[in-house]
Amino acid sequence: MFSQFKSKHHILLRMAIVVASALIVFGFILKPYILETKGPFGGHQLRFVFKQAYSLGTPTAGDIVVFSLIGGSKSMAAQVVAAAGDSIDTIDGQLFINGNPIPQHSMKMTNKTYDSRELLDDEVLLATINFPPQFLGILNTSVLVGKLL
Repeated sequence: MFSQFKSKHHILLRMAIVVASALIVFGFILKPYILETKGPFGGHQLRFVFKQAYSLGTPTAGDIVVFSLIGGSKSMAAQVVAAAGDSIDTIDGQLFINGNPIPQHSMKMTNKTYDSRELLDDEVLLATINFPPQFLGILNTSVLVGKLL
């Protein structure tokens, strides 16, 4: 009889540990995100956002990040094209990052122009991850939710 009582306590203890671990992981470390892509291979994918990715560092070019839109009720995934310290410039509709032209066939430019500007420590230049990518513009890193895993 004691062994049955002990096994019930072990099961309850294990369940409590699993629930507490899930609350910690999904409350502070990871956030589920449904990635919606368009284009020839469009669809929905369940991915996770590492919320603490930039608590000690800054985004780098190539990172796929999730950021909150105005009001914080909706979020969007985008790729970091230029990060803090990078210089951006547009000449005749052509975007240059650190003096290197970004091929126009690989990235749709909007009507945004940048006049020889260096991104500040809390800024990133983002582009959509859909095909073909389109520049979203410069965002402050304070709106970043985290890095898409």
